[in-house]
This record gives sequence, structure tokens and C-alpha cells, in this order.
Amino acid sequence: MELRSRTGLQVNPGNVYRELSKLSSQGLIEAMENPRDADVRRNPYAIVERGRRVFDAWLKAPATEVDDLASWLSFLDRVAAADLPALLERLQERLWLQSKTLARDREDAIAKARANGHAAYGDVASVRSLFQVKLVSAVLEFVEELQRSRVKPPALGDEAPRRPKR
Repeated sequence: MELRSRTGLQVNPGNVYRELSKLSSQGLIEAMENPRDADVRRNPYAIVERGRRVFDAWLKAPATEVDDLASWLSFLDRVAAADLPALLERLQERLWLQSKTLARDREDAIAKARANGHAAYGDVASVRSLFQVKLVSAVLEFVEELQRSRVKPPALGDEAPRRPKR
């Protein structure tokens, strides 16, 4: 199954068909007739033009939420090479802004905890906000590494470039 090879996830066919049903009800895909010699347990679908437009728009605007970003990365090979640097830069900017907002929220949570006589490390809101800050920071670091690797990734087995002799 292409979905399994693309994502690396073990996928339950029931969940796949449930999602396909949702996509069909949204008018993004349509059920096709099953060929005579095909497995009767399988229901083929085809993406419609509206579905292509929605997918292309989604692909050109990666989400900053971790789960959505992980899904987006599963289709990274579908992004035109010329478009990828700008997409990653926009994603990096959005993650940076998100990290600043979360850091401010964390400071507010700590101040509120202290005003209520609580230690910040024991306050649920400040601990949760710290987790979110760290998570976005890790994703931001990943995107920055992805940007660096997209510049000119060395082929496996290639040596580091040698300095010219003087």
C-alpha cells in the first residue's frame, strides 16, 4: 500500500476507508467502479479536479501543527524543487512567530501562577506552555536543518569537499 510506504505507518484499512468516505462526501474524490478481476473487498477512488486544487493548496501552505506537518512531509517529494525553499522559509517564519507567542503565553502563565502563590514548575498551565514552546522549538530546528540539507545534500559515500592547494 502506497500510504504505508509513504508514511511508514501501519494503517488500518477501516480507517483509510472512513477517511475516503469523508473525502468523497466533501466532493474531493469519487468512488470508481471496481474492475471485474479486482479484489471485491477493495473500493477504488479517484481524485477529482476540486480535490487536486485543495491538495495543491494544502501542499503549498504547510501547517505548523506537528501532526499536520508530519502529514505534509509525507508528500514533500510532490513539492516542486523550485518552490520548496520559499515554502520552508515561510514555514520557518510562521514557526518562529508561533514560538514567540507561546513564550509570551508561558511568561503570562508563570506570572499568574506566582500571583496565586504557586510555584511555576507545579502549575499545569506553565508546564504545558513549556512543553509547547519546546515542541515548536524542536520543529523549528528540524525545518532549519531541512533547509540546510536542501541546499546541496552530499550523495552517500561522497567525501567532504577538499580545499584547493595553494
